Amino acid sequence: MVDRGNNCFHGGTYTVATMPPASHYTGDMIYVSDGPKTGEEPDAGTGNVAFSDGTNWHFLATYEDPTP
Repeated sequence: MVDRGNNCFHGGTYTVATMPPASHYTGDMIYVSDGPKTGEEPDAGTGNVAFSDGTNWHFLATYEDPTP
């Protein structure tokens, strides 16, 4: 959800294990509290934003597919 008055994005917060199906959220972004950044282990991240292309979620900092 975008707050147009403040130009802020307010998405949900998930873990890799609780991310919703990407196909239900095409074009949306979410915060993944244990999502990895570049150089972090896939299952031990410190948090990252992911976006849905309609098929998969992709982390912004790595463009990796976070689906376990």
